[in-house]
Amino acid sequence: MKTQMMVIFLFFTQVVFAQTAKLTIIIDEITPVEGNLELGIYNNAKKFPKEGNEYKAITCPADTNIKTITVNLPIGEYAIAVYHDKNKNNKCDKNLLRIPTEAYGFSNNIKPRFTAPDFKDTKFNLNKDKTIQISLIH
Repeated sequence: MKTQMMVIFLFFTQVVFAQTAKLTIIIDEITPVEGNLELGIYNNAKKFPKEGNEYKAITCPADTNIKTITVNLPIGEYAIAVYHDKNKNNKCDKNLLRIPTEAYGFSNNIKPRFTAPDFKDTKFNLNKDKTIQISLIH
């Protein structure tokens, strides 16, 4: 009986502490309609926006001018970086000055000048279902 009660208690504790919310991400300004969209969802300022350090990475085809992606995430603070991998080489191509030659964008539609933006400028709170929109910078 004690074992059953412990299992039930642990189950309900997990449910209470593992609250999630649905995040809907709308990406627009996708031109040309080809290649993939590469999204990085970050929950750590020190890892943003480094490829390979995402909390969650998403790849999806860039098959429309506006793409909607939905993901369930634990309640918390997040920031998003996205780029349009037109040639499907799995990297954000850059010129000699390290400026992206493929379209890119960030949550809060931050438009960086000379370097990637900080997590604090791109972060948002996910404490209930939320929709955000990111316009790609060409």
